[in-house]
Amino acid sequence: MVFMRICLGVVALLAGAVVASIAYADDFYKGRQVTMLVGNNPGTAYDASARFVARYLGRHIPGQPVILVQNMPGATGLIAANYVWRVAAKDGSVIANAHESLPLRQLLRDPAVQYDAAQFQWIGSPETSNQTIAVWHTVPIQTLGDIKTHEVIMGGTTNRADSSIVLEMANKLLGTRFKVILGYHANQVDVAMERGEVQGRAVIWSGLKATKPDWLRDNKVKIVAQLGLKREPELADVPLLQEFAADENSKLIIQLFSAQLSLGRPVYAPPGVPSERVAMLRKAFEDMVASQEFRDEAVRLRYDIQLVSGDDLTKSEEHTSEL
Repeated sequence: MVFMRICLGVVALLAGAVVASIAYADDFYKGRQVTMLVGNNPGTAYDASARFVARYLGRHIPGQPVILVQNMPGATGLIAANYVWRVAAKDGSVIANAHESLPLRQLLRDPAVQYDAAQFQWIGSPETSNQTIAVWHTVPIQTLGDIKTHEVIMGGTTNRADSSIVLEMANKLLGTRFKVILGYHANQVDVAMERGEVQGRAVIWSGLKATKPDWLRDNKVKIVAQLGLKREPELADVPLLQEFAADENSKLIIQLFSAQLSLGRPVYAPPGVPSERVAMLRKAFEDMVASQEFRDEAVRLRYDIQLVSGDDLTKSEEHTSEL
């Protein structure tokens, strides 16, 4: 009898601790504003994806906080990532939308990197998508092979951006003749294409569908190649860059750059956020992606939802840090 009372007392204490922990977590977000940092300019595909997530994620976090998006552009997401690492509050009130190149830039020892991507608290990603090489419909080329004999002027942001790197990589490894004009904001490249200032750009497929559906509907652009580990289902006839590689080393380099695209548009938090709060954010993210209202909106916005969980993102970052 005494033993039974002791057991019941222990169970009561444990239950109380669990309830207190849940209440503590719930209370933290109740009535609170959460900031989601975006390392890209307003109007870009990354910005659109982050704002889409921000509209729904708070509804699935206990306490239902309001999530406000704050743009912190610069160096292709690097300024925002460094800020999250060094400055941002470590209590779960600040999260960020990552550029998928952040882990690879650390791997390649970019001197501007001040973070360790494996130490970020990865929450989840709603989608993955290939990078595409798109040229304006008036450009007299049909395939990537044509660009080995004809120069094509492409718009870009900075030499650190994936959209610029993929073109320079094609020039170095595949013999294409892309001439990349840098200095544009991402959404300005689209305007430059329409004006005839440049003839094309590299762009994430999901972003192109979401921000320029009329281009695809009216056949204003031609997709001549895509960067990824496998072809997009909607671009089954468009070859992967690695298919043009003439040697194994070139193919491996292209595959390395392709692998980072599997991260999609991940959301992360600073290191040091309490583990129970990270678990809550991850569950909220998964619940959001599974919800019918989120998926219905994704269809309307032409997003292909493919959840990458926080656990899977964490494993990917840990593997990258070991390379």
